[in-house]
Amino acid sequence: MRLTGTTSRLFAALACVLAAGLPRASADTLISGFEGDLSTTLGADWVLADTDTATPGDQIWTSAFVAEGVTEGTQALQVTQPVDAWQHGLLLNSTALIPIVASSDTLEFDFTVSPDATWRAVWVIMQGDGLSWAQADQVDGVPGSTVHAVIDLTAPAPSNPEMNWKTAAAASGGTWWQMWFAIMGGDNFSPETYTIIDNIKFVGGPTGSPSDFDDNGFVDGGDLEMWKTAFGVDATADADGDLDSDGADLLQWQRDFAPAAPAVGAVPEPTALAILASAAAACLAVRRARRRI
Repeated sequence: MRLTGTTSRLFAALACVLAAGLPRASADTLISGFEGDLSTTLGADWVLADTDTATPGDQIWTSAFVAEGVTEGTQALQVTQPVDAWQHGLLLNSTALIPIVASSDTLEFDFTVSPDATWRAVWVIMQGDGLSWAQADQVDGVPGSTVHAVIDLTAPAPSNPEMNWKTAAAASGGTWWQMWFAIMGGDNFSPETYTIIDNIKFVGGPTGSPSDFDDNGFVDGGDLEMWKTAFGVDATADADGDLDSDGADLLQWQRDFAPAAPAVGAVPEPTALAILASAAAACLAVRRARRRI
């Protein structure tokens, strides 16, 4: 809903004054959107791993990045496998997972099942110091459809009912941590089948910065680009909770991106000067309008 007239000017004036902004209810940590590679936001890459230790190498199958099943970004990871070898492992080794698991409530992801499947399931497995092997509840897929999976990080671990993943990560020594996705299923008459996975993220962590418009856990240039697109159009870059994207939201982004005061005599780059000038002009116009009210 777009605010107009006197109400819009009053809200915009308030935004210029309350540049400190209002916090968001929660912060999500995106791990992977699979935009053309196996990288993550943690600096480590996923590995297409073999879960069958009895016959090493027999479960490393074809992978591709596709538009089908996309729920974040423009691409998703597709794993294609022969029907007679239907278990697959997607492995991430990173100690950076430890504080994220310890502070989040759920692990969520989306997966799409090929239409010729008779059944499909995904198991999430974590291993690390402080927690032995533990499996989440089985998440069932629907042939030809996309399922949004939610793994409860507060649920008791099957291997230790007195511990869950959050408490285990909090008790970890921080030396190592692994997260696995094991994909299993059966299919009809096709010689091969596929599973697509996308938008792996942790949800319910500590309140993030209101200037983290793209919810990737960082206040960076990507958030500035979102503000440029949303400015005067919608509220996708709303840092101060006033239901729009305006100059006040840019000022909040600037504070969160560079909280330290600039050195005396420092000269902002031309692009930054132009953006700040636009924001200042918007606030000035609001103040003038306010005097006329």
